[in-house]
Amino acid sequence: MADQDNPPCEGFEYISDLGERSYGSISGKIMNLSNGHHLVGQYVQEVMIKKGVHLKMKHFDILKQFQHSCAIPLLNFYPESMNMGRLIIPKVDDAFDNCFLGIETEVLFDSDGGMNRFFRNSVIELCDMINKLHGMNFILKDGITVPNLYVQKLSDGQIKIMFLLSEVKESKQTSAEGRSDWNSLKVLVERCFSEKHVQMKSVTRSWINFIGQQSFTIDKMRGYPDNWNWVRKGEYLMTLKSRDHRALQNSLRGTGITWPDEPLPYELQIIVDSSASEGRHYSKEVPLHYLVMLANAYKHFYSMGLHDIFGDLEIFVKYIEVWTTTIWTELFEIIGIKYVREILW
Repeated sequence: MADQDNPPCEGFEYISDLGERSYGSISGKIMNLSNGHHLVGQYVQEVMIKKGVHLKMKHFDILKQFQHSCAIPLLNFYPESMNMGRLIIPKVDDAFDNCFLGIETEVLFDSDGGMNRFFRNSVIELCDMINKLHGMNFILKDGITVPNLYVQKLSDGQIKIMFLLSEVKESKQTSAEGRSDWNSLKVLVERCFSEKHVQMKSVTRSWINFIGQQSFTIDKMRGYPDNWNWVRKGEYLMTLKSRDHRALQNSLRGTGITWPDEPLPYELQIIVDSSASEGRHYSKEVPLHYLVMLANAYKHFYSMGLHDIFGDLEIFVKYIEVWTTTIWTELFEIIGIKYVREILW
């Protein structure tokens, strides 16, 4: 540890612990970090120090080269005693819980129980970081935990959620091992909803549950239909006509996408009858026929006279969601975004 009254000579590196706790510049509340100086030659950098009995040099050696947009860089490490380690990181502006988990804190949700753009994108970045770590055959020792989440101000005035990777374990690449990381992230999101007393909407619940599932990818997380409007839903329905129908039929097995129970809803029966009058017949034993019929009805909505029943296409899409409540999420999870235009926030 360097003596603050005697700066180090050029070419030497020291860590100076200032012996004072850090306070968040956003919340003004205390953080679980201490202030320090990182001295390299004549250069002095303000840093923060994470202290703990769980911090080990072996973890630092593994993680010091790890880079990700939401991972806090690790600058240095030194043991304070046999059982205490100190991890040196660049300055962060605040702790996640100070900014987002208190009573008078920033809001992470929109007005109808969904996640706002900032929170949604932050969770996707954390997913991507976990994916990268798993690709290196490591998993987090304790998952995504609130004490290791921080907030950084960016040059444009925006803020960013950052994670301090301090401990990892080697992975045998089993799904059970990786699941603990995904589950910890789900728990974090659910805690945020709970502490803010926000009623989570069902499509957001589906998005969260999709994290870490067998067909899960980062691209699917970004394009997930939790924020689609009725136009995008209609476009997605239309893409089914260009899919490999045999492959799609096989993919539909075990999903909740099927014909509604008999007797069919009045409006749906009208579509069946109108289609039959135009020579398009569909079997109620085949789930794919249900989707193809809906896609054709959307495409030929006005020529089939369906506007007399539904009024307009937006209302028609809402009826589809009543008949099959999980249609967009289940389809998207098995098909993905190959045929859908990129969704921009």
